[in-house]
Amino acid sequence: MFDARFLVVGQGLAGTVLTDALLERGESVHIADQHIKGAASRAAAGIWNPLTARTLQESWRFSEFMPQSLRYYQKKCAERKISPPRPLDLIKSLPNQHSLEHWNRTAETPGSSCKKSDGPPPSDYQDRLRIGPYCGWVQGAGQLNVPEFMEAARLEYIEMGIHQDAYFESHSIEWKQNGGLKWNNKTYEYLILARGHQERFDDIFGWLPFNPAQGELLTITNTRLRIPFIVQSSGFLLPVGAHRYLIGSTYEWDTLPPIPTEKGLNELLRIKEGITPLNLKIESQLSGIRPTVADRRPLIGAHPANKNLYIFNGLGTKGVSMAPAIAQTLVNHILNQSALIPEIDIQRFLGRYRRSTRHA
Repeated sequence: MFDARFLVVGQGLAGTVLTDALLERGESVHIADQHIKGAASRAAAGIWNPLTARTLQESWRFSEFMPQSLRYYQKKCAERKISPPRPLDLIKSLPNQHSLEHWNRTAETPGSSCKKSDGPPPSDYQDRLRIGPYCGWVQGAGQLNVPEFMEAARLEYIEMGIHQDAYFESHSIEWKQNGGLKWNNKTYEYLILARGHQERFDDIFGWLPFNPAQGELLTITNTRLRIPFIVQSSGFLLPVGAHRYLIGSTYEWDTLPPIPTEKGLNELLRIKEGITPLNLKIESQLSGIRPTVADRRPLIGAHPANKNLYIFNGLGTKGVSMAPAIAQTLVNHILNQSALIPEIDIQRFLGRYRRSTRHA
């Protein structure tokens, strides 16, 4: 009856893990990717961090989501013969003695990811780092090479014959009275939009409270740095191998340029100066627009007026840790009618939808 049961639009990290989740269930899927300018996944550092930056509390549902996500990444990276996810220690610069005392009290809490700290990083690194006498270690952090992961998936989907390089416009959908839809001369039962920040421009889900933030990232090289862990200060320094490091990240909420900027470069160099005194060679500068949400929770679920139309979006800065687990939640919801987690269900914004339809 259908060319495929599911059409997924967008092959960023969200669309990739969702497509994999559907294929694992034996579902037929086509995925359309339009190479959105400024897509966050193509400029992602891929860090997962169990702690929130300010409160030192565990990130929302991290201990529930991350083990499931890590198993998925390990399995898929092995199957696709690419770099596996890398557990890494993280050292966080703290501003003063009071913050260090708060850190150590938090470290004594059962299950905390903080490790009790007595002072500065090991002397071996002090000539290469500028993080001062107050710092704390985080266990349970790590990194996934997101661009490599997505590219390996794309090549696999092409080989399977399910990937389309196509520009998607919602007005080109033909919804069928007996259920399903037609797009690009093919028919599907369900449409799932995973288009990241681009979704805010479309009336279909434009009523949701997207609050995107542009971010920039530097790839740099230095043979003397030799840091085997993540350093977090006003930004981060992430080792990625072969004397290469990522420095990030900026946050721009007002203007959202999809390309690297001089302002972003200056901010990244300021972050670098706060972390290391060494001179670094810049290899590249990347820019992406994060699909963040006003309440900092994902946007998942069916359109209020169309139960064949879904959204998988709003993962923000926590996509690596959350995406695989939340993809399974959405797939269970569609296939088995299991309930969504209330905090991620777009029904929480039903009032916004109703107001938008009254003003249409």
